[in-house]
Amino acid sequence: MEVGDIVAVNTPVGEYVGELISFEGDVILKKPRLILFNPDDGKMGFAKGISIASEENPEEVVFRTFTFTTTCNQDIVNAYEQYNSSLIVPKSKKIVV
Repeated sequence: MEVGDIVAVNTPVGEYVGELISFEGDVILKKPRLILFNPDDGKMGFAKGISIASEENPEEVVFRTFTFTTTCNQDIVNAYEQYNSSLIVPKSKKIVV
């Protein structure tokens, strides 16, 4: 893992995805997102905050207690980048003229 990579941080209270700023004892993520899972349809998504009481879409967070940190698979990286982008990406790959 290198600074700038999109990584997952697994904690006792949930799993978070963000851009790695530092991994010097603590893990610091830029634009962290809590991963949510819908057991009814099996789909994943991102919460707007990192906890019930946190501000919406914090710019940075420091993790002091975590189980492990790892790089994300490309599907998660793509979803994270799309979620944080101001561009709207259509689901259909059709060109509209």
